[in-house]
Amino acid sequence: MVETLFPAQQIRVTEALPSSGDPATTAAAQIWPLPPAPRTVSSHGAESSAAGAWLDLCQVVYSADMPADTVGTVRADLSRLGDKIAWSIAAALMLFGILFYWMFVRMPDKRAEEIKDERDRTGLEISKQIAPLTLQIASLTATLELRVPDPAKEVGPAIRKRSTEGGGDAELRLDLETAKQLAEKAREQNIVGDRSDVSAAGQSALRISFQGQAPAAAVAWDTTLELIRYISFLNQHSFSAVEAVNAQAAAAGLKTPVIGVVLLEKPGVAPNGERFVASSKLTLDGVTTFMPGPGEHLNVVPDSLSSRILGIGIQMGSGWPGFMVEENIRVVLDGLTCRNVIFRHCSIAYHGGPFRLENSQFNNCSFEIPRTRPGQNLALALLGPVSVKAEAN
Repeated sequence: MVETLFPAQQIRVTEALPSSGDPATTAAAQIWPLPPAPRTVSSHGAESSAAGAWLDLCQVVYSADMPADTVGTVRADLSRLGDKIAWSIAAALMLFGILFYWMFVRMPDKRAEEIKDERDRTGLEISKQIAPLTLQIASLTATLELRVPDPAKEVGPAIRKRSTEGGGDAELRLDLETAKQLAEKAREQNIVGDRSDVSAAGQSALRISFQGQAPAAAVAWDTTLELIRYISFLNQHSFSAVEAVNAQAAAAGLKTPVIGVVLLEKPGVAPNGERFVASSKLTLDGVTTFMPGPGEHLNVVPDSLSSRILGIGIQMGSGWPGFMVEENIRVVLDGLTCRNVIFRHCSIAYHGGPFRLENSQFNNCSFEIPRTRPGQNLALALLGPVSVKAEAN
């Protein structure tokens, strides 16, 4: 006996099994869940061929006349078909997820990046257009702020106030440009401000130059270099490097005060393009000079200035000269090791190469430093103590 039912979600089959000698016929009933048959209706109201084929397949699978091994094979085929359908659904869902990501996540992000780039370009163009006006306003503001009874007392706090972060981009750029103009005018007018205020302002501008947005960051870097130059101007009133040399000599049991040497140039240049050392003067403080007297003659072999720096600038063991002074030259720091060297009225250039500075002082110098990570480290050192200690590998 075979009972075959086709409800919406399952098929029930009752199949009489052949007698194996038992007094009664055993029977088994099983329920196999199957997906609902696809039902599509034609214009004439009849079920489509797909639905008919589905019913025919079910009737074949569960026919009482079909051998047991054939039934198992068909069931396995149906199981594999179900797996394929499941994988197809998973693939479709994955494809849908990818399309959803590109349409609703990636494309908006890409558009946002394009909008940001366009905004930055627009900001740069606007910045270029208003830069002359910003410079004029900053220059006028700096001039007015220095017209006070005691500008030396006011210039440091004024520079520091103008170098702090805050406000919009245009306001920040104006403040930074004003701080730059204040430092430049104070240096030109020989106004000696508070070094600690200028140092703090320079560190703030340096931070903005690497963390701020493009227009303000560029202005912040120019401001940082001008503040470094003003600090170098203020260093002229300090004898930090000479005091450090005398402390080194005293600790080594050498005679103090230590006599330093001021190198003078010789007309002409070396094969590498540097000027020669021709002669020298002596100094005790790095500023006041005198010529060697009888028995104090100092022989200086003509050589390139860099060789002098590398050679006699570190010879503390002999006790004399203990330090050296370079004046009115252009010095490229890349490749130099400088110890106990004072640079006066020099043009200092750095291109990102290795260098080492130990107890080096820069008095009233100008600086060319790239806005890179090594340049940032050098700038930070120059904004610090008068006696500079820094290196780059």
